[in-house]
Amino acid sequence: MGTRFTRVTVVGDGRQIDISLPADTPLAEQMPTVLRLLSVPITAVPVRWRLAAPEFGPIDPSRSLDEVGVLDGSQLYLTEAAAAPPPPFVDDVETTVAEMVQDSAANWSGEPRRSAVARLLAVMLTATVVFGLYAPSPIGWVAPAVVVVAALAVGRVITGRGGWFAACAAVPAAATLLLGFVAVRPSAFGLRGHGAGVPGAAGGVVDVPLRPIDELSEALRWNGFPLALIAAAAIGLVLAGLVRRTPGVVLAGAATAAAAVAAIFCLRLGLPPDRTAGLGLLVGVSLAGLAGQAALGGAGLVDLMVADERGEPVPREAVATAVRRGLGTAGGMLWAAVGIGAVACSILILRTPVVGTAATWTAPALGTLGGLIFALRSRMFTRTRHVGPMLLVAVVVMVALALRAPSWLSADPAGSAVITLSVLVVAGALTGVAGLRTLREVAGARWQRNLERLELVAMLALVPGLVLLFRVIQTVQRWWG
Repeated sequence: MGTRFTRVTVVGDGRQIDISLPADTPLAEQMPTVLRLLSVPITAVPVRWRLAAPEFGPIDPSRSLDEVGVLDGSQLYLTEAAAAPPPPFVDDVETTVAEMVQDSAANWSGEPRRSAVARLLAVMLTATVVFGLYAPSPIGWVAPAVVVVAALAVGRVITGRGGWFAACAAVPAAATLLLGFVAVRPSAFGLRGHGAGVPGAAGGVVDVPLRPIDELSEALRWNGFPLALIAAAAIGLVLAGLVRRTPGVVLAGAATAAAAVAAIFCLRLGLPPDRTAGLGLLVGVSLAGLAGQAALGGAGLVDLMVADERGEPVPREAVATAVRRGLGTAGGMLWAAVGIGAVACSILILRTPVVGTAATWTAPALGTLGGLIFALRSRMFTRTRHVGPMLLVAVVVMVALALRAPSWLSADPAGSAVITLSVLVVAGALTGVAGLRTLREVAGARWQRNLERLELVAMLALVPGLVLLFRVIQTVQRWWG
């Protein structure tokens, strides 16, 4: 059987030719002839050329005109591979989704990973600055001094955008450092100290007027007021998402507002704050676990995959819309889970009095377990925009533990400041090492197996932790008796 030719018009580089090309020969073997007939100049840097058409997009060089479906009289355009238009229909939905996700959401590796770790360190550095504002001398100026050095070091080592976040922590730290010096020696600046309000109160501080935060602290004495603020902010987030037509933001705000309103009702009905926080932790962990399935179902990707399996044409725009919707849904549920989990863990650790009995240690232990669960479950995700928020809960828990550790150790004010600063430094070093270090393949696989076992144990421990928190066993015993 003889060779069959397809007559096409090729337009490129300001020229146009009519040429007959073998219909069953891969285009890669015919491109040199096309380029020579179009008199395309040879450049020092090789250019990847493609033949494209509006109805096909760029044609794979390994395929022939017959395989693509190019007919006699078709018009093809010579274009660079990077500038070639995408095809209106996709060949494989799963492959296209993977490519779009890779392009729109960076993987948890390389520079995006380092930048995310820098953002987490920025949160911890900021918490250390705030701690320095209320710490007595000399921690009042030692803490911001440590932050200045650490922030500049992280900003120097990590060159991505996250490095800027960490480096910017040096700005409030420098101001706090000056306040710490003023608190120690107010007379050197011609000021009169009165021993309250700023770092280093033991040695006299700057006489400052009443701050708005002092007024707010009076309102914060009511149990539900912080939750009311969260609910109002979440409703504002929902409205912003509706205006911007961003489903993920709407979902995050709605879930957070619903959780805050439910918590307010629990508190007003007499449920203790620690038990309310325990329910919130359960909701946060559940939302994080359901984020992936909700994204897949809400995006409508299953219907597109079924249509692709049936051989029906699937428009690329439909796949792109589904990917955006799926990423937005996952991000919205994840941020709602992170917000609820962080607040719940903080309340369990910071707001529960510890008097030495085993029962009163249940809430702080459950809060610490919640941070561990979020850190371990971050391995479910591979994108930086999802892994980073999950690790943020663990960072918040470490900061809460640093603030609560002195009361557990019954330390005096000076010793409390030293303990808190020491825990913050260790937690920051742990975050940096764990986030930036990359293990080899064998060691990494071994660590993954160990982390999977630890995650299973942590998830199983969540149920008995809630049982102990709600004192279910004692309640059942009283009811049975």
